[in-house]
Amino acid sequence: MGPDKLKVIENFNLSIMLPQARATKVRKLWSGFCELYKMLSQKKLTGNIFCNKACKWLSVFLTPSQIIFGTNKIVKGLYTPSDITPCMHVLIYHVPEFLDIYPQWGLGTFSCQPVEKKNHQHVSTFFQKL
Repeated sequence: MGPDKLKVIENFNLSIMLPQARATKVRKLWSGFCELYKMLSQKKLTGNIFCNKACKWLSVFLTPSQIIFGTNKIVKGLYTPSDITPCMHVLIYHVPEFLDIYPQWGLGTFSCQPVEKKNHQHVSTFFQKL
C-alpha cells in the first residue's frame, strides 16, 4: 500500500519471471505508469501535458503482437483494447479534463472511494442472497 506499491512498480526485476524481451516491454509499461502517477502530484500540471503522456502510455499498453514474415515467428505484444479498464479510461480521457476545469482543487479532490464502497455493497448484497 501507499509508497510501497510505488517501490514495487519502480524497482521490481521483471526478468526473474519473464523472458527478457517481455520483461523489457512490461518494464516500459510500468515505468510509464509510474511517471503518470508521479505527475498527478505536480501543482502546475495541465490537462494537455498529462493527456499527451497518458496517450503515449496507452499506446505502449496496446502494443500489438507482430508476425515476423519469413520466419513464422510471433512477437507477443502486451494488451488489446478489450483489456482497458474503466479506471484506465478515466485516467486517459477524463483526468486531463478535470485538471483543466478544476486546477484550484487538484486531483486529490476526486476520489473513487464512494464508487468502490457502492460496488462493495452491491457485491455483498448479491452474494448474501444466494
